[in-house]
Amino acid sequence: MVKYTLADERFSRMKDILNDGEYLPHDNSNNGYRGFIADMKSALEKGRSITPKMNSAINKAIKSYDEWKDPDRWYIKTIGRDRILMKLTRLRGKLEAAGYTGSYTYNTEQFLESIEKQARRRGTLSMGQMQALNRMYKRFNKRAEKNIKKTVVSR
Repeated sequence: MVKYTLADERFSRMKDILNDGEYLPHDNSNNGYRGFIADMKSALEKGRSITPKMNSAINKAIKSYDEWKDPDRWYIKTIGRDRILMKLTRLRGKLEAAGYTGSYTYNTEQFLESIEKQARRRGTLSMGQMQALNRMYKRFNKRAEKNIKKTVVSR
């Protein structure tokens, strides 16, 4: 076991991580990752013995934060975010053209807003989320084409 002091650079790095509201949003809870970082910072601050596993976790947290702050990553994130937001705009257009009921449209909009919020915050979506959006687009497109055919035939 290794003892660390307040002078340890890692303590100040953990403090930086906790103070970065963009990296760890302040949600008035110390659950999850924010709570873990706070606990590790507290352990360093109080001079508690740090186990090898804790040491590894602290190093990994700092490394993840450094990668997150990397300017090249920000450029890639911006490109990804813009691409996702364009897809969401097209998807909303297809939703409107599909002519679904008000409640279905409302619920879908709520889902799309949550996806947009994540895309703006993280710049990425999971593979499952992207697949769900692709399926929605196909479904909306198919229904919109049906509606157009009905309109043409009924004239």
